[in-house]
Amino acid sequence: MNQQPVIGLTSARMFMEDTFLNGIPKASVNTDYIDAVIKAGGIPISLPPVCGLPEIRRYIELCDGILVTGGMDVSPILYHELPHSQCGSFDLEMDRTHIALIQETIRADKPLLGICRGMQLINVALGGTLYQDIPAQCPGCGGHSFAHVRSDAVHTVTLEEGSPLHRIYGRTELEVNSIHHQSVKDPGTGVKLCAIAPDGVAEGLWVPGKKITAVQWHPEMLLLKSEESLCLFKNFIGLCR
Repeated sequence: MNQQPVIGLTSARMFMEDTFLNGIPKASVNTDYIDAVIKAGGIPISLPPVCGLPEIRRYIELCDGILVTGGMDVSPILYHELPHSQCGSFDLEMDRTHIALIQETIRADKPLLGICRGMQLINVALGGTLYQDIPAQCPGCGGHSFAHVRSDAVHTVTLEEGSPLHRIYGRTELEVNSIHHQSVKDPGTGVKLCAIAPDGVAEGLWVPGKKITAVQWHPEMLLLKSEESLCLFKNFIGLCR
């Protein structure tokens, strides 16, 4: 029997507001990620936003692959910078949990797929840095943080020929959606950028010799209107079998 791979999805820690449960932490995962994994043939499970190394290692044993999801900003403390005035909210304890999860997944040689914040975290976990705010720190770059319908494509990206993303999508240019204001600045050890927006902002990466692919846009949201991006999730699930 062809067993469905178990995919661990990183969850976000949120604190309840404006209810009688004020201040109570809540773990959440956007259902778009869950739906994409199921549609691609996997079994998604939500991983806790904060846990210790023994638990992280056990979760990696249970999972066939890890999907590092999007969410809030990454703490600049993790790449030895002070927060910029335009850096948004971050959760350092959660960030450290996700960094450890990424590093342990790499040690276990299991597939990693990063989306938006997930791409940023993978780069930081490998020693890279980020633009804390694209408009403030990357002159001439913009148009990445949109308050728009999440399934709308708003700009193009160019995929490097011969890269995994080029092979997966079978083309060198894609129309993508963008909901972010941070991005890769200095690539981490072994990181290769393989998708670039017209303004030069990094939109995709991979690590040669490792089962690591990440994108800055939100393919799981694009699936609401078109199944073109399903190929990315099917490729990931295939690596996890």
